Amino acid sequence: MDGMRKFFKYVLVLIFLAGFAGQTIAQPGGKALVVPTTDYSTLDQWYRTIASRVPGFVPAAQVVRGQRFDILLALLDYGIRDSRALVTYDLTVFAPDESVYLDRKALSALDSMINQKFIMMAEGHMWVSFDPPDKSGRYSIVVTVHDKMAGSDYTVKTAIELVDSKPAREFKDDDDFTNWVDNYYKNPTPENAIGAYLYYLGSSFYKDNNAFYPIFGFFTAVFHDNMYLADQVMSRFPELKEAEKSGFIYLFHYLHDKKTDAFLDSLVQATFKNMVADLRSRKLEFISDPLKSPAQLDFLWGSFFGSGRYEHVLGLVKALEQVKSNPLVGEAARWSIKSNCDQHQLVREYCEYILRTEPLTPVAKEELEKILAAR
Repeated sequence: MDGMRKFFKYVLVLIFLAGFAGQTIAQPGGKALVVPTTDYSTLDQWYRTIASRVPGFVPAAQVVRGQRFDILLALLDYGIRDSRALVTYDLTVFAPDESVYLDRKALSALDSMINQKFIMMAEGHMWVSFDPPDKSGRYSIVVTVHDKMAGSDYTVKTAIELVDSKPAREFKDDDDFTNWVDNYYKNPTPENAIGAYLYYLGSSFYKDNNAFYPIFGFFTAVFHDNMYLADQVMSRFPELKEAEKSGFIYLFHYLHDKKTDAFLDSLVQATFKNMVADLRSRKLEFISDPLKSPAQLDFLWGSFFGSGRYEHVLGLVKALEQVKSNPLVGEAARWSIKSNCDQHQLVREYCEYILRTEPLTPVAKEELEKILAAR
């Protein structure tokens, strides 16, 4: 059944709660949790893994204007009658002055035929972002749960703070930068992305053709998920060095976003106008179907590390079908998937789910079976 953590009984709730350490969340009777998060891979980790663990979700304590966050509701207990569970919920967000900022009624949480209790993620969830003229401060999130089969209503609460800015870290060397990139998907910190990209533009990586595709895949994924970063770059664009401006123009072009495209259209300096025209005349393919080169594999791996998303690993697994028809791509896919399955638990869990649920070609399925069997 979609949404179940099939190997986790209700008695393992405490393990699940451990993922929310450091976040104050009301737990009346331990029936539900409400969690704001800016980890955009959370639902992929929930729905597209065959559980050997409960995903370690990352609650968001603070956001800045324009930064999206998801309000998730996890049901830990609920009534079952005639093998059916039926739960809805109301969501209200209160502004710092206690006025109602957002109010939604009768959102679907659970409507399933079920015989045993599992931890369930609410079927309906909502993306929210604070934008001007929203005031900084603490926003209370109140969820009223209506459990139809148990005949009960209860409330769970949490909060998130809107801040004007978040402090960004500095990168002291290439190892520091690489470590941040490699681990970003585990605990996303997009507030460091602009500084990281500026570090990259001034580092030896920028001149290394082998490093370009994975690093550029990483930054396009981070900025695509956090377009408020582009707003920050555009506001400080005049202050940047010429080489930094060129680097962001290149990145903006490949975001394929209306806002950044309009910004590129607005540039008046001849050097930059010519650069934009040249980029738009090119037919550079970072991704194609099927993948055509190991460089495209690198781009997909970078995109995964910048997002934690399932779709990028699926694209890589599909390339296994080219082991015989295009060994340059197929064998590179096999080696890289094996290596990353060994190093990154989430990659292995996505691959296990892909093997069980996705309609792979016989060649790709056989290759993935071999990879997962070799531990």
